[in-house]
Amino acid sequence: MRQAYDPESLIALHEDDEPNLDGAYKIEAQMRNGFVRKVYGIVACQVLLTTIISGYFTLNERARIWCLAGSGRFLFGFLGIAAFGLILGLACVPSARTKYPLNMGLLFALTVCMSATVANACAYVAVAVNSVVVLEALVLTLVAVVGLTIFAMQTKYDLTFMNGFLTIGLCVLLGVGLVRMIWPSLPGGDLLMSGGGAIIFSGYILVDTQLLVGNGEVQLSPDDYIGAALNIYLDIINLFMSILQLLAASQDNSS
Repeated sequence: MRQAYDPESLIALHEDDEPNLDGAYKIEAQMRNGFVRKVYGIVACQVLLTTIISGYFTLNERARIWCLAGSGRFLFGFLGIAAFGLILGLACVPSARTKYPLNMGLLFALTVCMSATVANACAYVAVAVNSVVVLEALVLTLVAVVGLTIFAMQTKYDLTFMNGFLTIGLCVLLGVGLVRMIWPSLPGGDLLMSGGGAIIFSGYILVDTQLLVGNGEVQLSPDDYIGAALNIYLDIINLFMSILQLLAASQDNSS
């Protein structure tokens, strides 16, 4: 989904027409600004839907009990698997991201499935620890996302070079997760996973923001607004989940 895009292609026809170069750059800037607004509008709707669904299952006691036991547990497990399948589909099939209205339908379905996954985690933390931890994680995530986004937009440094390092870090994190499945009582496993996840997905927010706004050498194509929205939405959700796990683990260790 992180495809290279060459903005110079827009002015290739004007190489011998110097007076029109400024106009071509203005057109490119307008297209990029419209692309950014469209992507953040989609992400805002996704995050709002996820917040509403997660908040309901966090604050409603009957809903918490239903999603953590019985038929609710199996339904939320199925939706988690469906979310993984939809992510793979959108990532690996370009037409699934570019063909309207299929792309919007798939993105909406993914958002619902991811919202259910987040709601299940929030409900568990609310029961195992308390609901205040969920609110703290939400506030910290909001502050982090806003701060990282502003920094990525304003800095003169090209941060897209971190993409490869972040991918390696994510693979290491997945490896630690597999080890924890075999050795659940791994000392410091929760703190390692959650802390590492928070760092990695904070880095991804920086990289994906610059790919979106076009501050780096590599940019996303304005045609791939679904891929861009998916990248940033997943960055935010994974950062929230990492912070939530970190706070819950800290509460467990202190008690």
